[in-house]
Amino acid sequence: MKLRELLAYAVKAKASEIQLAANAPLKIRIGPNMKQLNMPPLTESYFRELVIDHLSAPAKEALKTAGKCEDKIDVEGLGRFRAIVEGQKARLQMPTTARQGTPIAPPPLSPHVPPSSPATADSELAPGQVPTLGQKLRALFGGRK
Repeated sequence: MKLRELLAYAVKAKASEIQLAANAPLKIRIGPNMKQLNMPPLTESYFRELVIDHLSAPAKEALKTAGKCEDKIDVEGLGRFRAIVEGQKARLQMPTTARQGTPIAPPPLSPHVPPSSPATADSELAPGQVPTLGQKLRALFGGRK
């Protein structure tokens, strides 16, 4: 698995972070839960290929001299990921936009709900806001709060 494939999987799963370490299995954080991926532990050379080879020259130098570094890894089409590396351990944090996902457009109005109904009035709903069940029922039956 290449870094791009790993990051694409994490973005699709709406993960916030991937934890990698040499001689340890990959872990992925989805919400508050840390899950271990069903893969063999990373070798030191594979860890280097996944993380170290993608760091900038100054970050590699900081890792060599101080034993730790922070850097950004840009992946076209996926975003910019924050890499926090200490020795043979790394955390890759997802871009905020990757975790949020794409906004879901509200469903079209039912033919039973006329466009001028209270459930769709601009004063009650913000642009892009989906009517609540109560608003839909009031619009359908003509009731008030």
